Amino acid sequence: MKKLSLKAKIALNAVIGLVAIAAFVVLLNVSLYTLGKIQDRGFDAVHKALLIGRLEAMPAKTYTVIGDLVINQEFDQNRKDWTEVNKEFQSLLADLATKADTDAEKSAAARVKAKVDGFDAVYEKMASLVKANNFPELQKIDGDFDKVRDGIEDDLGSLSKDALAEAEKSDAAFDGQREHTQVIAAVLSVLALVGFVAAGIYTYRSLSVSLHRVISTISTASEQTAASAAQLAQSSQQIAEGASGQAASLEETSASMEEISSIVKGTSDNAALSKALAGEARASAEASVQRMGELTHGVHDVQDASRKMTASMDEIKASSDSISKIIKTIDEIAFQTNILALNAAVEAARAGEAGAGFAVVAEEVRSLAQRSAEAAKETSAIIEDSIQRSVTGVAINQQVGRKLEEIGRKAGEVDVTLKAIFEKIVKADGAMGEIVSQCKEEAEGIQQINTAVSDVDRATQSNAAAAEEASGMARELQNQSDILNASIADLVAVVEGGGEGRSGHAPAARAVRVDAGQMRLG
Repeated sequence: MKKLSLKAKIALNAVIGLVAIAAFVVLLNVSLYTLGKIQDRGFDAVHKALLIGRLEAMPAKTYTVIGDLVINQEFDQNRKDWTEVNKEFQSLLADLATKADTDAEKSAAARVKAKVDGFDAVYEKMASLVKANNFPELQKIDGDFDKVRDGIEDDLGSLSKDALAEAEKSDAAFDGQREHTQVIAAVLSVLALVGFVAAGIYTYRSLSVSLHRVISTISTASEQTAASAAQLAQSSQQIAEGASGQAASLEETSASMEEISSIVKGTSDNAALSKALAGEARASAEASVQRMGELTHGVHDVQDASRKMTASMDEIKASSDSISKIIKTIDEIAFQTNILALNAAVEAARAGEAGAGFAVVAEEVRSLAQRSAEAAKETSAIIEDSIQRSVTGVAINQQVGRKLEEIGRKAGEVDVTLKAIFEKIVKADGAMGEIVSQCKEEAEGIQQINTAVSDVDRATQSNAAAAEEASGMARELQNQSDILNASIADLVAVVEGGGEGRSGHAPAARAVRVDAGQMRLG
């Protein structure tokens, strides 16, 4: 299998990170969609329960209108009131029929509608009995009407229990899906973190191997350069001893310089390649740090949305509590209205038109009826408010917020690690720049040596001067070799984590110069 380049390995590391992030985002979106569908079913059940609650209040409204008919006997106005109440009752039943899901719910809704459809006939009969002052028969019909109303309340109560059970079932399904999402998100986060660490270790080891290989090559070139400098010094000594060996010495020096030039060229090419690789590693690390910062900001935005949902759900709970209190008030008022209406009817029956207590009782009934109407309006307003707040709560998930806080913390830790890697790459890039600069200086020194050899070749009659010049060039070459050795020591310190740097390896450079001097003296 062909080995991957350093650039490909760093790109592979970035791709692994992006794939892990993409997988997490896809999972999060799918889970949120599923949670939204479950919540939609739950809210449909809640809406159905609220609708049934409004229907449960309608029999009391119809009874109030009938009581007002008996007490006030304002037939035209009472008929308008009856028409409005009956119209509202029928409208609510129509809504219930559209929301009924099971056969049992549809059957119960049909029974209620059938009973309500017969209310008009009962009302007409009671109105005619009131006009005829036939109160005994009116009381009998009233008793039958109570039985019908009780049957309606039983059917509505059964529907209410079914709707609440369905809401509880949706709530349990929501909790299960939420826990399932949390577990999968945690597992995926751990796998992504392990993938990041493994890819980082693999890239670091590959970079270390490449740098060690370059160091080995440069070290070999430096040793060969020192050996060539020693040979050049020996050749200069031979030139000074006699002109007879000058031609052979120049030929040997020329061959050595060709070898040195080839080595320096290879060193320069390797240094340039290392510099390019370090630059690519730096760019890739910088891009990874930027993407990790974007991910951290995205997680913070989702956390803000989670906190908003918590506040919204608290408001929904408060509104629900208010609804319960108001509905209780309506029930109490309806009960008192019923008692007073019966008392007024009995009183009117006993006293006839001259009943003295009728006016007092009738006034009390009107007062209680007004309170009942106000409570019903407040109930309707609060129900609408609760529905609106429930819609707001669909888009927010408090539990997801807690898990995202943990993910945000881990993303921050990964961001710190990437920044540390980026700083190390920047340092390596700087060191490679220094190596390239030193290679250029070495090439210039070799050029000077070539020039000196040419001068020696042209000035064969000045052996002493040519030998001295060659010795000077050898010393210059030795100095360049010392500089190269010090640069290699700095690079080793960067790769292996040492702290001495150039100054820590100065004794080694001095030792090389001593060896060269001994060779010249010999």
